Amino acid sequence: PDATDITWYETGRYQSNCPQADSIVHLAISWVPETHLTVERIETGSASVTEALVLNVIESSPGDRVRWLRDAVAECEGTTDTVHPWPDQPTPAPGQDTIVTITSLNPAGLPDGAFGFHQTATATRATTVNCDILYAPVMHDDQRGIIMVRTAVPDDGTPAPDITDLLTTALHRADATLDLTQLTPRPSASTTSPTP
Repeated sequence: PDATDITWYETGRYQSNCPQADSIVHLAISWVPETHLTVERIETGSASVTEALVLNVIESSPGDRVRWLRDAVAECEGTTDTVHPWPDQPTPAPGQDTIVTITSLNPAGLPDGAFGFHQTATATRATTVNCDILYAPVMHDDQRGIIMVRTAVPDDGTPAPDITDLLTTALHRADATLDLTQLTPRPSASTTSPTP
């Protein structure tokens, strides 16, 4: 409600700095115009919120893409990398290399089916931005999808928006519901002939 600016991006502007997760999200994109990747960034004071939605995902079997994404997010746990330039606002320091450290979000504090990670981004002159990124499998009508919510706030006492509240709002705006069935592989059909 206190947003000062809202920007809509076309496909290709989404980036989390977890390369495996970014790759899986982009591979899930369907090029049907109504259902490709939609990215929105909301600025509110010195903080920003980015929301991304992919519907009609490309997948080999129901839910496989979101399960790969969950595994990729887990694999980013504990990684540290140098990013230049930092891809979003607020910026730790324009033009400087940024050291990004990733830790997993505690699933106990998240809605069922949601998963994600926390990033600490520190510029070479010690300016720090804290980010939380949350993913969840969703269903809209008969379309499976993935929703992402990201918060970014400078480490200056600025309160971070509640990411679970933001997820609830994003689901409502997308007219989507969490779809936990995507997280469980469907059993493969038995090829064994029944015993007479």
